[in-house]
Amino acid sequence: KKRDVIAALNKQLCGPLDDSAPSRIPLPIVLVLGNHSSGKSTFINHALGRQVQHTGVAVTDDGFTVIKPASRDGNMDGHAFLGDANEGFSPLKRFGDDFVNHFVLKMQANLGLKDMMFIDSPGMIDAKGATSAGIGRERGYDFLGVVKWLARQADVILFFFDPAKPGTTGETLDCLTKSLSGLEFKLHIVMNKVDSFHNIHDFARAYGSLCWNLSKVIPRKDMPPIHTMYIPTNDAATASSGTDADNVFRQHLHTTITNVLGYVKDAPRRRADNLITRTRKDVELLKLHASILRLARHELMRLNCCCTALLLVLVTLWVVFAYAVAISSSASRWGTSFPLSEWLSLLSLPEDTDVHQGLLAICFIILAVALMLLPFWSHARSSRIRRLAQSDTLDQLFRCGRGREPQVGMDVNDETLLAQWTSVKTHMKDALPMIFKLHRVSTAQLKWLDKALDDLERLQRQVNHARGK
Repeated sequence: KKRDVIAALNKQLCGPLDDSAPSRIPLPIVLVLGNHSSGKSTFINHALGRQVQHTGVAVTDDGFTVIKPASRDGNMDGHAFLGDANEGFSPLKRFGDDFVNHFVLKMQANLGLKDMMFIDSPGMIDAKGATSAGIGRERGYDFLGVVKWLARQADVILFFFDPAKPGTTGETLDCLTKSLSGLEFKLHIVMNKVDSFHNIHDFARAYGSLCWNLSKVIPRKDMPPIHTMYIPTNDAATASSGTDADNVFRQHLHTTITNVLGYVKDAPRRRADNLITRTRKDVELLKLHASILRLARHELMRLNCCCTALLLVLVTLWVVFAYAVAISSSASRWGTSFPLSEWLSLLSLPEDTDVHQGLLAICFIILAVALMLLPFWSHARSSRIRRLAQSDTLDQLFRCGRGREPQVGMDVNDETLLAQWTSVKTHMKDALPMIFKLHRVSTAQLKWLDKALDDLERLQRQVNHARGK
């Protein structure tokens, strides 16, 4: 219910949240991403304990495959699968038919892991002549957008790298920076196929190359853990070949897969944590968006109040002089003196000026000034909105919000709040041009968001207590 209220409020305020609904997806999700021929499908087959995906050096799959446990084997094409709202993937239809035609559901029986679903993805590889602006769209659909949507739903994300091409494709690096930004808490990086190295020096060069490429796109001093592993086989000859040192090294790498499989098996437990974490982040972003939008509206309302006051003054003067015109007309018709003649002399009109004509001229001037004020008002408001939409002005509004909106006051030491503001600011620029068409942010709505955050914190404590933490 809270998710529905949050989605409705986000829509009313043109907020920063997307339209995904993680609570409607029935099972935990393990999303497997990576370079072409990095062993994604082989790992999925190994984890599920049966041959589900085709494997090979050449490209074996050019689309996304959802693997779901079922009582019997069967397939469903993307149109039928996405057409079922109960499955929770319906929002993906907005990426177009080119994507839907490359999206399929595989229902499989007798799986080793029956309480979760896997999503296999096409291998990332740069097309010939691809540019940074076109990366992610050579497939005919917004590949990075699809990955971002799926990653937000996933409970565990595994990103595989091939030692032969350790993170060198532009699509891979773009995926890390654009699609997976903010989701590092459920991302695990894997360098697979390390059994293909002939000696430790080749392994060191490939590992160093991967770290170097990742350091260009991961804006942190410390690199995230990189799991080096390979998928074990039943080939005893291969397992026993090499020196004793090589066998010890191979055994050490072999044990790494146990840790990676542990992350996969932990997906059901992570689902509750991820859902609470994501909902809390969404509420925090929406609250920050609503608070800044409210401040911006107050800034614009001050301009509106000034222009409204000036317009009311002009309208009042016009009414007064229009009334005077009516009195003057009546006086001239009945041959009586105009009662306001002495007062009208203060306007320094020429002596031969007819009083009635003078009053009409004054009314016309006031009306003209009022009519000129309307486009000026509109232009001034548009200019103010454009100025508010500039990054520097928004940052100043954010920093100065402490006195009027305590919840948005910027603490230079609060890195979390600064990261939230960076995300919200982009959407704020889109919302400001239509600010007077959006719903007004009320104090009751901000209090409801505060209460939602308290409820989520209490729910997290209950979940932790139930696990015995």
